[in-house]
Amino acid sequence: GVCALFYLPYMAAMATTEFAPPDGVTAAQGGVILTEQVQSEHRVAWLIEAAIDGAIDLVEEDGKAVRLVRQQGGSSDTAAILDTAFAGRAELELGAYDPAFAAGWNQVGASLEAWQRDSGLWDPAGDRRRLVVRLSGALAAIVGAAGVIAASATASRFGTQWLPVIAVAAALAGAGVALTIRGWELRVRTPTGSGLWLRIESFRRFLAASEAVHAEEAAKRAAAL
Repeated sequence: GVCALFYLPYMAAMATTEFAPPDGVTAAQGGVILTEQVQSEHRVAWLIEAAIDGAIDLVEEDGKAVRLVRQQGGSSDTAAILDTAFAGRAELELGAYDPAFAAGWNQVGASLEAWQRDSGLWDPAGDRRRLVVRLSGALAAIVGAAGVIAASATASRFGTQWLPVIAVAAALAGAGVALTIRGWELRVRTPTGSGLWLRIESFRRFLAASEAVHAEEAAKRAAAL
C-alpha cells in the first residue's frame, strides 16, 4: 500500500502531454494499463473499436445506441467474440437482457484479462506476491471471524477474562480483510509497462485538455447569442 501511495503520484508527476496514443495499443488495452484492471468502460471501448474497424454498425436514435448490425470487418479474434454475441443473427437490439450478447460481453472481459496477463507489462513476481497476500488475508479473516464468535460464546459463559481473546481475533479478522482488499497494490509494472503508462496518461491529459477547450469555446459561443 505504501509503495502504491508514493509510486503512482511519482509516475503522474513525470507525465507530460502527447498528441497521439502509443502504437500497437488499443483504447481498451490503454484503459487497462491505466487502471490495472478490466472495467466496464474498457469493454465499451472494445465495442466502439469494433465499430470503427467495420465489424459492426452502431445504430443510434436520439443520440443513443439502440441496435448493433453485424458487418464483415474486424480481426478474427473480434469476429469470434461477435459470433457468440450475435448467435447467428444479423442485428442485435440493445436495451434488454440477451443471453448471447451477455456471453459475448463476458468474452470481451476475458480477452482483455488474458491480454493483461500475457502482455509482459506487469512483473509476474508481483502477481504471485499479490495472490499469496490476498489468500493469506482471506484465511486470516476467516480464522479471525471464527475466533471472535468462539471467544464471544466462551466469554458469555465463563467470564470477561476472554475479552482480550475477542480483541485479538477481531484484529486478526480486520487485518485479513485489509490484506484481501489492498493486495492488488503489490502488482508492479515492468519498465516497458511503466513507459506505456506514462505515454497513455500523457495522451489522456491531452484529450482532457482538448475537451475542456472545446467546452469553453462552446460556452463562449452560447453566451454571445
